[in-house]
Amino acid sequence: MGRRVLSAVQKQLAPGGVVAEAAAAAEQKPRLLYFRGTGKCYAVRMALFAAFGEDGWIDERISQTGEPGNHPDGVSRGSGDGWRDLTVHRGALPELTLPDGSTMCQSMAIARWAARMASESGRAALYPSDATAALRVDEVMTFQEEVRRLCWLAVTAWAIAQTAINCPVEQLSTFLAALSLINDVCLQVMEKAQPTPAPDDVKAFREAFRSQSGFLGKTAAFLERRLEEHSEGPFFAGEEMTIADLCATGLVKMILDGDFTHIPPEWMRDNFPQLTAMAEATDCSPLALAYYAAYN
Repeated sequence: MGRRVLSAVQKQLAPGGVVAEAAAAAEQKPRLLYFRGTGKCYAVRMALFAAFGEDGWIDERISQTGEPGNHPDGVSRGSGDGWRDLTVHRGALPELTLPDGSTMCQSMAIARWAARMASESGRAALYPSDATAALRVDEVMTFQEEVRRLCWLAVTAWAIAQTAINCPVEQLSTFLAALSLINDVCLQVMEKAQPTPAPDDVKAFREAFRSQSGFLGKTAAFLERRLEEHSEGPFFAGEEMTIADLCATGLVKMILDGDFTHIPPEWMRDNFPQLTAMAEATDCSPLALAYYAAYN
């Protein structure tokens, strides 16, 4: 009896066996790697689901707390602080492994690719084929991603500046040499974030960032006006939801969920009702509801 069971297992594991076939099939699916939280992958995951369905892609999730991934597939590539060693570009997430084995980074590039795949397959018209319509979608995608990056980088840039102020003289030349590598980024961040708070006042920094003259405040007002241009529907393209709405909803949800300290949810709800309504409509769309029903 034991030998028969062992023989059956060996057949399953052997090339052409059931397990081997399942593993081979999995390798033919796009494989996303990101953290367990939503973060900047709200649009990416929705678009991949739209393009490939419930079982046509793999959603690998990293848990930094040592807990297993929470995707129904039970997939979790790692946990703890060693997650950077699991990535191709040393921490550049999300990361998408294509069926041909190549690995791609950058959330907006992945979201746009998945949206195009969904559109070309006829599953969901998330990315327009018309060049001008695509330009309007790309505008929204780029603005929201720039805001998301600056929300984090602005504080980082200020911390770097304070490190320079407190750096011992004998170590200053080494620090400045390293700083020169990211000088352009820091200057861009400080220019767009605009505020100049006291060294220990991150609150003032974020409050200025969301003010009417701050980059977040101005960008949110601009996107609000874009939505007002299409009074026939809640989305940036009117009645049709696109990848632009999914991307912007990811950012709005992070603010409404309190993910950015000193940018309270009521700031978004009170000042930008169109953006708030767009996010609510997107998160209750047939696509979103099907996604939640499939995975939650």
